[in-house]
Amino acid sequence: MDIGVIGINHRSSPLDLRETLSRIFHRKFKEQKTSFAKVLLSTCNRTELYFSSSDYSKILKKLQLECKPAFEPHFYTYFGKDCFMHLAKVTAGMDSAIFGESEVQGQVKLSYAAAKTHQKLPSTLHYLFQKSIKIGKEVRTSFFMPKQKIHLSEHLLSLVKQLQKNSPKILFVGNSAINRRIRQIFHNYDVTLCTRMDIISDGKVINWNQLNTWNQYDVIIFGTNHYEYILKGRDIQTVLEKSLIFDLGVPRNVDPILDVHPKITLYNLDEISQMMENSIKDSALKQMELKNLIEMKSERAITLYEEKQRNKERFCSSLVGCT
Repeated sequence: MDIGVIGINHRSSPLDLRETLSRIFHRKFKEQKTSFAKVLLSTCNRTELYFSSSDYSKILKKLQLECKPAFEPHFYTYFGKDCFMHLAKVTAGMDSAIFGESEVQGQVKLSYAAAKTHQKLPSTLHYLFQKSIKIGKEVRTSFFMPKQKIHLSEHLLSLVKQLQKNSPKILFVGNSAINRRIRQIFHNYDVTLCTRMDIISDGKVINWNQLNTWNQYDVIIFGTNHYEYILKGRDIQTVLEKSLIFDLGVPRNVDPILDVHPKITLYNLDEISQMMENSIKDSALKQMELKNLIEMKSERAITLYEEKQRNKERFCSSLVGCT
């Protein structure tokens, strides 16, 4: 199959490097029009670009303009069958920081939908994403996933409870999908949303220009798309009381220097993911069974595609003047 992927994830690179490369990928492949078709998949744990194999050299040239040579060892690249199996595993949640997480399936769908809206994709990329999404769904609905899996929102709630403070005030910064999901589990808490958009909400809402009141909250949860720090190093001077801060953004929303303040406890997404991974005891056997299942389904899909292509070529060759 004429498909490929180049990318980075939580396994191939540290968070600070992922932030830098995420900005480059978005600037070069999302915000600018290109002469080739592609699908950009960007999540908290990964930034990947899917493309037709023949366009690989064009992509490398664009990356080499901004990426230092030191970045190259952190990239991974797959082509053809390996690319197909990789996306199938990503969609099924097998390649996530938290094994079996379900949010990535929706993120893959959204990335594919956005790409085909703004450009004409070749049939190979359509087939890659449609079949990978289908495989991910089949694995989730037909195969037993670990019961002891902990969701991100539940883990954050457990950390908030450790504050042992009655009615902590919680500020959500950003009305992103991840923040909306997390807010649902905090419905019994004193919650305020800070957003740049005008929205209708049953809870408290403040405007973006009121974010300077962040130091009046016990817990601040950042989860918004922003390519510069929202809380900067200078904000350390405005700390009033003890604050628990969760930074779910990639790139990060909070300058890590704030963590040096004795009254601030700051967790970034990698640290939270590691804590969750340590608390989950998924057996290696179950992961291997899932891996084998996805590879089997991927092999079947690839074989079906290649068979259709051969039948099409035979049909064309049987017709005089067929092009």
